[in-house]
Amino acid sequence: MARRMARLSQNMSHSFGGFPRITGKKPFLVFAFLRRFVKAANDNDVSEGRALYLLGNFLAGEAEIRFSKVMPDSAGHIPGRTVSSYPEAVHWLLTNYAEPQALNQAVAACTRATMAVSETPEGFAQRLRELGEACGNVHEDDRVKMTFIQGLPDHIRMDCEIYNLDNPSFTLQQVLTYANGKFRLYQALNKTTVTEALYQDEASGEETDEEPKPTWVTVGNE
Repeated sequence: MARRMARLSQNMSHSFGGFPRITGKKPFLVFAFLRRFVKAANDNDVSEGRALYLLGNFLAGEAEIRFSKVMPDSAGHIPGRTVSSYPEAVHWLLTNYAEPQALNQAVAACTRATMAVSETPEGFAQRLRELGEACGNVHEDDRVKMTFIQGLPDHIRMDCEIYNLDNPSFTLQQVLTYANGKFRLYQALNKTTVTEALYQDEASGEETDEEPKPTWVTVGNE
């Protein structure tokens, strides 16, 4: 029996592909995960009775630990405290990891995201994609692109807004490539501004402990 279950788990893993295991940190992934699990179970002729015991193999982290504690094998069946069937297991997952508050928080984190001071446009776009996955990718690609543009610093955002207006059909990746170019350009220009200020201080013979503060140089849209 154990070998049979191990073989079924392995076969179902192939059906899952590279889909991540559920940890409980990304609420919207629960729905996509359950769809994948049902398809994998159907593809391998897995009954609901066996699906209950295989489900835990596709969880990880906190979700895996908590689920193992409510399984009949580890606690015995106590109504309201353990799961005794596959439908109850699905209900347990949805109740604990896909409740409305968590879903709303995931959506808010995605729609209000802004580029951090220490980030590059590339890093911000990657973080936005991860936040989108946490939301189950409920937003259309164009919406994600606009969220990316609105979350950029002002000196890059204005150029990207004009670029997007001129090229409305461009994808997020194309806008990201443009934003990366602007980001590197601003970095180079402001590095030059700091260097020139240092030379001017040396030429005037003035000594100062303060490093000149760079100012963002406005560059027209290419």
